[in-house]
Amino acid sequence: GHALQVRGGAKKVFCVWNDQVIAPSEGEIVQHRYKIQKILQASVLVEDLEHHHQQTLPIDKQTEAR
Repeated sequence: GHALQVRGGAKKVFCVWNDQVIAPSEGEIVQHRYKIQKILQASVLVEDLEHHHQQTLPIDKQTEAR
């Protein structure tokens, strides 16, 4: 999805999870299993809390409306 910074400085990222759009912020746990560790400009660092594994996922670049 796309990353954005909202008022107050909290970074959020748009994700699709089982056909549902969610917008977790840094530090938030999704589905009681995945923690959003860090949101960067082009990627998100996600930790699988069950298996103690971290993975960097790319963020789609935002396209401009024409």
